[in-house]
Amino acid sequence: MDQNKQQTQDENLCLVCFIREADPSIISDLKICKECFQVTSKMMNEFKQSRFMQGKKYVEISEIIKDKLYLGNEDAATSKKDLQERGITHILVAGSQLDQYFKQDYTYLQLELADSINENISKFFKVSNQFIENGNVVYVHCAAGVSRSATLVIAYLMQKNKWTFDQAFEFVKSKRQVICPNSSFRSQLKEYENIILQSNQQENAQIV
Repeated sequence: MDQNKQQTQDENLCLVCFIREADPSIISDLKICKECFQVTSKMMNEFKQSRFMQGKKYVEISEIIKDKLYLGNEDAATSKKDLQERGITHILVAGSQLDQYFKQDYTYLQLELADSINENISKFFKVSNQFIENGNVVYVHCAAGVSRSATLVIAYLMQKNKWTFDQAFEFVKSKRQVICPNSSFRSQLKEYENIILQSNQQENAQIV
């Protein structure tokens, strides 16, 4: 077999079983085949139900902008008490396999994205920025509040305040130490910085 062809096949293998090819139609945090996805999804649902029944939650909500923007994990999104204490009105869910726990009480936006280096998260920046800007008090979360949701919050602050990636990243990290966008998300945020810079230059040129 041709070496390049073999390498391509290996790269497309499911990262759970390493036997079947990953299904590209499945939105997940890793390359996975349909069979493994069904099994792991069932296990995750059972795990969530077990934690819920046992009352085990690890609520983490970090205030990014007072009375406007909060960032955290999924467990916090299950706690109406914690959401109400902060006056949350809108919830941005950064992940397709996460739940909307209080659909009748909050305005939701759910984005189908995975914490993967293959994910084009930048295509969501415009809609997420608008949702955060137009929302009253917004809670942004993914599973852990570390990569996907942090990336969206950083992008919003870059656009809102005309900040560089470094400025926005350091600001958010000062509010929530655990943030760590994956390498691809960081690269996309740096590209977004250039887009914002070019837009600012065009606006300034029109004013002159």
